[in-house]
Amino acid sequence: MHLRQGDKKPFIDPTHHTLIGHRFCPYVQRVRYTLHYHGIKYDPIYVALDAKPSWFLELYPTGKVPVLITDQGKVIGESIVIMKFLDSLCDPNTSLLERCGEAEFAKAGDYISKISAPIFKIMFHKDTSPSAVESLHEACSELNTAFEGTYFSGSKLSLADLLLLPHLDLLEPTLAYADSVEVAHVKEFDTSDPHYRLWPKLIDYMHTMRNLPFAMEIRNPVSVVARYWESVHSGHPNPDF
Repeated sequence: MHLRQGDKKPFIDPTHHTLIGHRFCPYVQRVRYTLHYHGIKYDPIYVALDAKPSWFLELYPTGKVPVLITDQGKVIGESIVIMKFLDSLCDPNTSLLERCGEAEFAKAGDYISKISAPIFKIMFHKDTSPSAVESLHEACSELNTAFEGTYFSGSKLSLADLLLLPHLDLLEPTLAYADSVEVAHVKEFDTSDPHYRLWPKLIDYMHTMRNLPFAMEIRNPVSVVARYWESVHSGHPNPDF
């Protein structure tokens, strides 16, 4: 249940990590993946982004999610900062950031920026013009060439992968919307999809990531993501269906 303007502030256990976010925000999802991969227990609180509760704005005036309240009472914003903080809580031998390094992590962020810009234009502004769609195709083609192993940085999963996956989960709903495909017919890429001929490495990577246990635990299938965006486009966002 996403809390809205006028809803009371929920109890926040000071002895737990608490993540304030939104079910369909990719920036929140990358933090949730980090928490679940490392097995860090936390209490989730969801807020409606179109009617943010006053208590949340008092806690974090920018109103951006995610926000992590640590078990020490520290309030941390910005998804990348939170991901690195959570990763640092674990044994250095299990650090996902150590596997890719800061440079590769930043490189993954650059690819996300290139993909997110046309997605934002198509999904938020309903711009399905050929130029917007072509920009997304070009960004996907560029990312497709980046894979030289199973994962973004090679043979081992890293924090860069947890950065990428939530944004890639928007690809099928975005391309379907641009092509006027009905929500009921939106499905995940597979080898028979025409896009597979364009981005085989990218789609193989997406399939690998989506089938990892920690991702399967909490990931929203693209059919569900498409339903949410249908509600956004109707003018009545409903993250609680």
